[in-house]
Amino acid sequence: MLKRWLTLGAVVALLAVMTVAPAAAGQKGTDRPFQADLAGLVTFEFGAPGAAPCGVYQPGWDFSVITHTEATGNASHLGKSQASFRHCPTDVGHAAGHLTLTAANGDELLFEYTDDGTMGDSFQMHVVDGTGRFMGASGLVTLYYWLDPAIGPGGEPDFSSPWRWWAEIEGEISY
Repeated sequence: MLKRWLTLGAVVALLAVMTVAPAAAGQKGTDRPFQADLAGLVTFEFGAPGAAPCGVYQPGWDFSVITHTEATGNASHLGKSQASFRHCPTDVGHAAGHLTLTAANGDELLFEYTDDGTMGDSFQMHVVDGTGRFMGASGLVTLYYWLDPAIGPGGEPDFSSPWRWWAEIEGEISY
C-alpha cells in the first residue's frame, strides 16, 4: 500500500512540475532563444538629394537612397514567415533600419537597427514590439547576411536590378 502512495505522490509531483514549467515560460519577459533563416531580394529606391524617405542623407552623395529587402523563410515562434526590411545605406553600414517579420497567422515581430559597419556582414537588431501574441515583445538578436549583387555590363554593381540576399538571425526574444 505504501508503494502505491509513493508512486501516486511521484506522479502528482511530476504533473505539478510539468504544469508549472510551461506556465512560467509563457510569462512576458522570459527570454527565449530565437533563430531565423531568410532568403529574398534587395532593391534600391533613389530620390532627390536631401529627400531620403527615412530621414537620412549622406553629405557628398548626389542622391538619396533607401534599401528594401523582401524575404521569406522560417523563424522560431513564427514558423513560415515573411520579412520586410527598410533602411538607408551609409558609407559604412545602415541607418534607420526597420524589420517586420510576419508569421503565417499575421502576428508580427518588429525590429529596429543601425549598422555602424564594425561587425562586417552582421549587425544587431532590437526587438521593439509586435502584434498578436508578440505585443510588447523585446529582445536582442544578431543578423548575419550574404549578398549576391547584380553586376552591370561594365562590371560595376547594378543598383537598378534586384540583388539576391540570404540571412540567419540568432538571439533571444521575450514576449
